[in-house]
Amino acid sequence: MHVVHIVPSIDADRGGPSRSVPGLCAAVATEDCSVELLTSDLGRSQVNAAALQDRGVRLRAMPCTSRLRRKAQWGRGMGRALREAARRADLIHSHGMWLPTNHAAAAAAHRLGLPHVITPRGMLTAYGLDRFPGRKRLARWLYAGRDLRRTACFHTTSMQETADLRRLLGLRQPVAIIPNGVDVPEELPAPGGARPAFLRTVPEGKRMLLFLSRIHPKKGLPMLAEVWGRLRARRDGWHLAIAGGDERGHRGEVEARLLEAGAESATTFIGELDDRQKWQAYAACDLFVLPTQDENFGIVVAEALAAGKPVVTTVGAPWAELKEFRCGWQTEIDAGEIEAALDEAMALTDAERAEMGHRGRQLVRERYGWRAIGDKMRAVYRWLVAGGEAPPCVSRS
Repeated sequence: MHVVHIVPSIDADRGGPSRSVPGLCAAVATEDCSVELLTSDLGRSQVNAAALQDRGVRLRAMPCTSRLRRKAQWGRGMGRALREAARRADLIHSHGMWLPTNHAAAAAAHRLGLPHVITPRGMLTAYGLDRFPGRKRLARWLYAGRDLRRTACFHTTSMQETADLRRLLGLRQPVAIIPNGVDVPEELPAPGGARPAFLRTVPEGKRMLLFLSRIHPKKGLPMLAEVWGRLRARRDGWHLAIAGGDERGHRGEVEARLLEAGAESATTFIGELDDRQKWQAYAACDLFVLPTQDENFGIVVAEALAAGKPVVTTVGAPWAELKEFRCGWQTEIDAGEIEAALDEAMALTDAERAEMGHRGRQLVRERYGWRAIGDKMRAVYRWLVAGGEAPPCVSRS
């Protein structure tokens, strides 16, 4: 079986898919399932093509040589590469929605009579549909509605995302509910060690509350600034570190909110991190926070848990397991509730937070290992290509 994956970009600033899509491709690739990954190269990819090739994935990244190509995330030669790849394929799996790559994948699958799987990557949730709604209504009328109706199967990473497909769009095709996977570090740095150079601006002797994600309006940072302004007076032993790339100048708004809340001196922006620095930041922090409005999965939550850190997030991320495994807090999208959860977490001893982190690490090992996820995804592919009984992860309701 030969499967072609296509995603607009896997550049570092594209969020979770830049890690989860290559990870899924590598997990799916076996001797009896070859995988090709097509994407556009915007110049900031951290994916090692040779390492992917060693794991059985052929990566083809098409260069974006103009501003228009970068905006559309449509690399030079993408159309030709997709047509060539589709002729070799048994199935096409596309990631995201609304961009030219997504429509081209749907059109190629329809033209050749191939099963087409769409992973929306949060773009068909209530929050995703509410952004630029006029443009999306027009796109659905012109082509995207037809692409969605022709899809053989959707792949979502949570029940919440599946419910939005059914409720908001009335889509009734089968949905494979398979979470993203996480690479769990085998060894973690010993606690109390020296902080890496990029964290030296976090004052020595302070415990670190870490936010690591895109600095984007949906991530809830203005609300966190409000909360942090109230908390810092009674939690003077803590410092907030904000890591991530700025999107659309949102960092300026966050800085203004921190200044207004009187929390700017207790906060450090540490910028965008590469993969090695990201894991160093998780290891160095004492608590992780993601006050998000909407996530189809929230891979940074899984990564923080994998690094052995307790997490505070909201119902905007599908992580009810935090309560089940007693490794974190999931609150309503409400400043008061987030404040109460952070206050409770900060009041714990280091040993109590470490025990929560240990339970979170076990949760990720048990439920989010890439091997099991690859097995489930291949089973879905075999069912779509060869027929038979649908795998247990597939929902028809």
